[in-house]
Amino acid sequence: MADIIIDSDSGKFKAGGDQDLEVYNDGSHSYIKNTVNDQTIVLATTTGDSTTTAVTVDGSNDVTIAGNLTVNKAITFNETSVDADFRVESANNDHMLFVDGGNDMVIIGHSAPEPFDAFGNEVMLQVHSASTAPYGGIGVIHHSNDADGGVLILSSSRATSLGGDTIVADDDLVGRIEFQGMDGADLETAARITGEIDGTPGSDDMPGRLVFATTADLAHTPTERMRIDSSGNVGIGCTPASGYPLEILATSGNANLRVSATGSGQGARLFLRSHNTDSTYLSFNDSDDDTVLAQIRSYGTAHSTTAKRQGLALETAGTERLFIDSGGGAWFDGAGGGSAVANGGKAFGFVTADMSSSGTPKITFAGNLANGQTACYLVTTGTRSNANARVSVGIVTHAKGYGATCSSTVTTLAGNTMTAVNNNSGDAIDYVVSGESGNDVSSATCIQIGGHTSHSVTVLCHTT
Repeated sequence: MADIIIDSDSGKFKAGGDQDLEVYNDGSHSYIKNTVNDQTIVLATTTGDSTTTAVTVDGSNDVTIAGNLTVNKAITFNETSVDADFRVESANNDHMLFVDGGNDMVIIGHSAPEPFDAFGNEVMLQVHSASTAPYGGIGVIHHSNDADGGVLILSSSRATSLGGDTIVADDDLVGRIEFQGMDGADLETAARITGEIDGTPGSDDMPGRLVFATTADLAHTPTERMRIDSSGNVGIGCTPASGYPLEILATSGNANLRVSATGSGQGARLFLRSHNTDSTYLSFNDSDDDTVLAQIRSYGTAHSTTAKRQGLALETAGTERLFIDSGGGAWFDGAGGGSAVANGGKAFGFVTADMSSSGTPKITFAGNLANGQTACYLVTTGTRSNANARVSVGIVTHAKGYGATCSSTVTTLAGNTMTAVNNNSGDAIDYVVSGESGNDVSSATCIQIGGHTSHSVTVLCHTT
């Protein structure tokens, strides 16, 4: 069959009884055209003896493609920027992907945007679902033979045009995650996480903080509850002060901290750790000016003061009031750790021992006490169990005095030592021991008061 050639830009190939199909080229474009309104142009294929419609162009310029479409070049939809929507259907959703041309939005799963609290319809991408199959959500999966993972990036600049790189400023919001719920009429924010600039940014310098906010009952606006600043400090109910890795503030009510262990055999613990050459403190401060009112201090195992290592001190008004050394000795108002106290000061220590064994509990007084000054009043109560008696002892000492007298009938003295007294009746015995004016009491003066000769209570008095 010979070619049909129309050698003219105005010539047309026409077909049909009314010549309603024209094929021609006008010198610039080639056309397949219907000359009758509302007629359809159909491109068909034949497989075997069957003819199948492949592409249909109707009188409204709608194009229907019956088969798959393969495109090896770029495609632009709505290049002239008219108010035209784009829609992709799935098996169960006729708006699986919807581009709202008039509102410049992309919606997955729905044909219209949902107004959000504080944002309205100004969120460019929305995902809608009416069931849990599939969920209304976004999942990011990273497949790679490395340690990296999926990424969700929220960022901001102060540029006014796309692609701009204007630097952000201190306190600028660079990203947020909103948690919103429907209140019966519209969406309201229940909680919020924001990323903010926390300092002055610069080239390769972007200090930031995370702020966590929740909405109180009977409210619809979130309130900041916790923040992590650019130094890693955490503030709960406040902006943490410099140098405080964790700060908790309650503007109303008590600032309570609860640590619980509910499992059987489990205990709640609070661990405070410092370098072994330093001290660990539990401080009680004034809320107005942060003045330390009192504190408990634990000395490290390698502290510079040897006598205080592994000891525990109670301090008030900046002064140590009680020190417990590593051996269990307790010292009041002194340097502690075996050191003498100043004239007129008070110091008291004791080391316990098992009364059912041969050990001897000791009570130690140290310091220069004025005549008539009371060093201690000790009460130890109980009754004799087997051969081990327990006694009540009241002791009044004086800085001077060579002898000693007792309120009981015990008056036997051997040098500077009052002999042991047995209390085999099992009753408690009270003794008041006082010094007499005269020579200083030697540094090894001992008073033994006991309920059994092998299990006595020893009181050791020192002067310096």
